[in-house]
Amino acid sequence: CNAARKAWGIPSNDDVNWCVALVNRTADRVRQAIKNLPTTRLLIINTTDECVIGGRKIHVEQAIKALGCEAVFLKGVIAVHCDAVEPVAEAYKALHIFPTAQIEGLRFYSCALGKSYELSSESTASSILNQALFGFDFPTIINQAYKDGVRLFLEMGPGSSCTRMIKHILAGKPHFADSACINGEDDYVTIFKTLGRLIAERVPVSLESLYGENANPADDIVWKKTKSTDKITMIVGGKSPIPALPILNARDKKTNAKTQPPENNNQYSGLMKSIAENIEVTSRSHQKFLDFSNKLTKNFAKTFDIQTRLLEAMMRDKNQVPHRNNEIALSRDMCLEFATGSVEKVLGPEFAVVDTYKVRVRLPDEPLMLVDRIISIEGEKGSLGHGKVVTEHDVLSDVWYLDGGHAPVCITVEAGQADLFLCSYLGIDLVVKGERAYRLLDANVIFHAGLPQPGDTIRYEIEIEKFVRQGDTYLFFFNFKGWIDNTLLISMSNGCAGFFTEDEVIHSGGIILTEEDSKPLKGNKMDGWKDLVKLYPESYDDDALEGLRKGDLSRCFGPIFKDINISDSLRLPGGRMKLIDRILSLDPIGGRHGIGSIRAEADIHPDDWFLTCHFKDDMVMPGTLMYECCAHTLRIFIQRIGWVTDKPGVCYEPVEGVESVLKCRGPVTPKTRHVIYEADLKNLGYAPEPYVIADANIYADGHHIVSFKDMSIKISGITRTEIESFWKEKSNTTHKIQQPKIHHPQPAIFDRNHIVEFATGKPSKAFGARYKPFDNQRFIARLPAPPYSFIDRITSIEPKQWLLEPGGWIEAEYDVNPDAWYFKANRTSFMPYCIINEIALQPCGWLAAYIGSALNSQKDLKFRNLGGNTTLYQNILSDKKTLTTRTRLTKVSKAGDMTIEHFDFQVFQSGLKIYEGDTSFGFFTQEALAVQTGIRSGTENIYVPGAVEIKNAKSFKLKHEPPFDPEDKNLADNKTDRAHSLTMPAKAVLMIDQIATYIPEGGSEGLGFIRGLKKVDPAEWFFKAHFFQDPVCPGSLGIESFLQLIRFITIDRFKHLEKSHRLELLTKNQHSWIYRGQILKTNKKIEAEAVVTKISDKPNPEIFANGYLKVDGLYIYKMNNFGFRLVPAK
Repeated sequence: CNAARKAWGIPSNDDVNWCVALVNRTADRVRQAIKNLPTTRLLIINTTDECVIGGRKIHVEQAIKALGCEAVFLKGVIAVHCDAVEPVAEAYKALHIFPTAQIEGLRFYSCALGKSYELSSESTASSILNQALFGFDFPTIINQAYKDGVRLFLEMGPGSSCTRMIKHILAGKPHFADSACINGEDDYVTIFKTLGRLIAERVPVSLESLYGENANPADDIVWKKTKSTDKITMIVGGKSPIPALPILNARDKKTNAKTQPPENNNQYSGLMKSIAENIEVTSRSHQKFLDFSNKLTKNFAKTFDIQTRLLEAMMRDKNQVPHRNNEIALSRDMCLEFATGSVEKVLGPEFAVVDTYKVRVRLPDEPLMLVDRIISIEGEKGSLGHGKVVTEHDVLSDVWYLDGGHAPVCITVEAGQADLFLCSYLGIDLVVKGERAYRLLDANVIFHAGLPQPGDTIRYEIEIEKFVRQGDTYLFFFNFKGWIDNTLLISMSNGCAGFFTEDEVIHSGGIILTEEDSKPLKGNKMDGWKDLVKLYPESYDDDALEGLRKGDLSRCFGPIFKDINISDSLRLPGGRMKLIDRILSLDPIGGRHGIGSIRAEADIHPDDWFLTCHFKDDMVMPGTLMYECCAHTLRIFIQRIGWVTDKPGVCYEPVEGVESVLKCRGPVTPKTRHVIYEADLKNLGYAPEPYVIADANIYADGHHIVSFKDMSIKISGITRTEIESFWKEKSNTTHKIQQPKIHHPQPAIFDRNHIVEFATGKPSKAFGARYKPFDNQRFIARLPAPPYSFIDRITSIEPKQWLLEPGGWIEAEYDVNPDAWYFKANRTSFMPYCIINEIALQPCGWLAAYIGSALNSQKDLKFRNLGGNTTLYQNILSDKKTLTTRTRLTKVSKAGDMTIEHFDFQVFQSGLKIYEGDTSFGFFTQEALAVQTGIRSGTENIYVPGAVEIKNAKSFKLKHEPPFDPEDKNLADNKTDRAHSLTMPAKAVLMIDQIATYIPEGGSEGLGFIRGLKKVDPAEWFFKAHFFQDPVCPGSLGIESFLQLIRFITIDRFKHLEKSHRLELLTKNQHSWIYRGQILKTNKKIEAEAVVTKISDKPNPEIFANGYLKVDGLYIYKMNNFGFRLVPAK
């Protein structure tokens, strides 16, 4: 208590009288009650409605009285979990510094951080100190563990208080919580019960410490030989014969005895007193018996439940009865019934309930239902045990999927799809009851022979090895082999699939790459390798890929491929097998291995065939088809390097004996907009046929969902000598390959004069006579004016003018000037995000004007952005180039004078997509905008630093350096090369005046919190440019203020890299913003806040953050998942 005395300034002659109490009230109620009590602290949040408070007894008692709650005073608890520890903090931390070891496969959680963390002597001691200083929130750590996938919680003791709290915190959610140390129960009994419960939950338990080498159960159970059964019969609900005792109601004062005359009472007084005492003793004895009986009944019920679950678990692994027919078990029609109809009709009446579930395991519908017949089924129906199914698939001569005269890899693997049927047969739907859906997780595939051809029948032997349960999550492990006659075609091992809720899938985290996974490695090109054609970094649009489907290589690759008649079997497939739309990038020396990389993109539509057929009530893209998308992407790369021929009979096949490893951690669904397929080459050669081995990754709307390791392709039927001879002959008859075509500005339909006229002049001169009233009489929403105008011309228009409805695309172009003011002001080599954002959004404003949005109200309307979801694929550097923005209106909503318009946009540079997303704008009256309500949803979760954090926070005044605005003459005189230095922007684009609060270890994740301030200056340049007659701060500059806070943290954290690295915006991560207010000249103060959510130090330092922006105290902007990275300066 001496530390508390010092921390709280308690005089030496006063008793500290420290005490701790458990109170049954919420943390918010507690904080409200103690805010005026100087020495009472909230120490621990146990559950949502239970806390521990501590402090001087007089103030703790006052807090309990103010709360009006029940309280339990806890004895022997030292003064900890609050600022009373501050005077001894360093010594306390030093006391807890010990050597540590990070155990592989084991996660450690910090109560102080509320999440898992990497162990080190420093991090562990800091975690212990922080919980001693600031207390902790137990529900936060338990909910985070649950979010991380933890479903089993085992308390070692002493006691079972944590188990009690966990059950309260996770009430209503599937989980298991138990204590190995329960007060009042024999320790040995508790341990046996705990082990039994774990076994019942399918947790692997070793009993060797208890039983030595004979730790396994008996090989079998002795059953009566007369009759076998696969059922357990239990009689429940009966009553055990227990002694019947009279019911005594001590509260009933009535008696049947007659009242005696007063004069006779004395003679009976002793007897009556004796009887009363006897009744009281009997009553107490009876109550003790009832208490004992109640405990006995409860313990019996618990024990019976454990025994039943153990017996059920053991029985599932026994007595599997093969199910065979002489010919086939199920026809193709019955397989289709299973896929799209009734499972009861296929598996019997015991499965009728499954037909009532909202989702169940199915085979795919046509055209992807590839099980032509089920030959045999082994296993106990409904047992969740081992099982096996044998199926067949016929490759027909006119089947839709043939590619080069063969069944492609995706079909050859997918045709082994009857693990779906088998897991249903074994009873998984009876357990998950329609609340969880099937998802493939892992598979390893090896091809042992060439791909199937028409006339072949593939026989699959599919085995489910076991089911595993963790909480409510079920997994099963499986394998299969595929044969053509007696030749082994394919083997799949280490198969794993699970059953998950939609929320679990959404928050799965995707594919997580370790530092080792990202480390650069050397690729392997065979000795004597030589390029067949000159190679450059390139990208190909939709039309170019259509050329490959038609066999016109020059349409995609350029003139060096002119007049090459490629074999039909090598063409990029079309029809249903048109799986990719464009190539975002092809780099002949790119990728992790340095020998080539390629990225393709596909647009996903809710009615795509591979979604609607897979599955009827749970539409997801098959993992096998994702593999094929990567294979098509890789095929384009090897065609571009010259592996082409007109020789008939050649085809693409996998390399025999190479094991490909799939990991799938997320789906492609009807909600997905775009998927990127990325292949990284690691091996190129001839053996003697040309072959390539690559690793592939798949991203759905920016989320890394699938990885393939060691996918392989070879071109069967041709050798190195033949390919080199082909190109040698070709080089004698064609001209040299040209450099990739440079994008030249297109002719303008609306030129720069029209753009500026609409920004600051007469709208009718830009758009025509219908806008004549807005020339002088009425107000109209404008485009930004220079220097914040980023459209040079409109080059393509598909929608009809004056028609306010979703339609086609427009294209706008902007010529980037390497000497532009924003490059100089940003003091980096990359374009500021605010400018990129404006280049994308300003064409939306132009399109809104073109289709006559202002004509839909008699009132004057102002134009405001409401939010967006975007992905930046590549930083835009200070090079002379033209950016093309494609924009289309996708949705219009009207309510009175208000109109809301939604847009898609894409920004291209030299044919390569570098930025895309969707956004929404609104047209509002002045009266509507005057009522500024701000961000209303989620603000209760905004991070607010504590008093101690604020006290220790850092603050900085930022220097205002030239150029001071876009017109500043210092633009021309600024010769300092700051492209490689880590520094803040110059005043022209700097949107923060000072860092008011910087807490490097603050924030909800403990990774950093920062708040910046800016005084609103009515004379600032952007009010003049944005907009004419409607001065308002651009929302993009509000995002820029938030980004500059992240930039400050990045510079501070990685200042040791100033000489070796340069700053860039994060790429390939989806980010978003919401605007619910505006910054006007009349406002006084802007506050931006950022909370760091993730920091990666390797391979390249990266910082991610979320944040808000306030104006005059009102939250009006919200930003998610923005950030910066550092890359080597060279």
